[in-house]
Amino acid sequence: MPTKTLDPIARLTEASADLATAEAQVAYLVRVARNPKHSYSDGQEHTWQEIGDALGTSRQAAQQRFG
Repeated sequence: MPTKTLDPIARLTEASADLATAEAQVAYLVRVARNPKHSYSDGQEHTWQEIGDALGTSRQAAQQRFG
């Protein structure tokens, strides 16, 4: 967090923006992990189990959220 202010509303606004950025990055990386032909992929189509494990959730939860 770049701001040094103690204002909780300002910090909450920053945290919310950071969270939105992180959520977008996670969604993008899930698409990359599922698509072996994506330019940033490692060439493997990763399973929902692998994605769920990486996210600390179940296979089913990962697939429901991103599938």
